[in-house]
Amino acid sequence: MPTEYGRRTGRAANRILLAALLLALAGAGVGYGLGTAAAHADRARATRNSPPASPPGPSPAAGPTGPHCPAATEQAAGGKPLYQLLYLNTANSEVWICQDAAGRLYYQGHSKDLGADLVQGTTALFLSDVVPEGTGGYVATNTDTGGRITRYHVTPRRLIKEFPNHTPPTPAITEDSVP
Repeated sequence: MPTEYGRRTGRAANRILLAALLLALAGAGVGYGLGTAAAHADRARATRNSPPASPPGPSPAAGPTGPHCPAATEQAAGGKPLYQLLYLNTANSEVWICQDAAGRLYYQGHSKDLGADLVQGTTALFLSDVVPEGTGGYVATNTDTGGRITRYHVTPRRLIKEFPNHTPPTPAITEDSVP
């Protein structure tokens, strides 16, 4: 039969265990909350420090940020600073979607097959007829001197070249992103 001393000692031990359990649960809750807050902060920092992929056509009021577009592209745009909104690298091409301080969009294409340097009209194509398309995508339109239209649909994952009025009809060409 337990003595009064044994009962008090057992109750004290139970209280200590209960207090330790409550402290452990509180510590786990605080740790989880701090970890979640840190993860959200890291995501927010990563979003601010990378070129925006969506929504397309960020508001000009926010001001352009991120890396500059190639110098040849800025020269083709009249020497004004252009900021990269999207860069796509495929096996055959490179594409930059750029934005100026006023919010106007530009397309810079580069055919790797034709040479390493961006030479407008030879290895590169600069277009100022660019509009947002879908979520995070853009379409640039080129009309050549003969009236033939080529549309360049650009997303972070692919480039689709579309030839709506070429004669003879030309099927669309899709180039997927490569690392």
